Amino acid sequence: SCHLTLDPNSANTHLYLFEDNRKVTWRSEKQQYPDHPDRFDCFPQVLCAESLSDNDKSWILSCCGGSYSVWHNNRETAIPVPTSHRLGVYVD
Repeated sequence: SCHLTLDPNSANTHLYLFEDNRKVTWRSEKQQYPDHPDRFDCFPQVLCAESLSDNDKSWILSCCGGSYSVWHNNRETAIPVPTSHRLGVYVD
């Protein structure tokens, strides 16, 4: 197994990283992160600190308006689950 961490230099200022940058939560108050060229400004996004492989292996988890979906290769797949205040992402 691989222990992945989140990159604080890329985290949007509304995202709070904790537990050694392994967990993230959204907060209405902005976090006091230093300026960095990798930081996401517009959307609540954060990158993985470890490089996994080529960009064709990347994906996006979208949580919006009480629904969830994943994006990969410009294709969206809805995840039909009840809304939750917590979710986990496991990479195999």
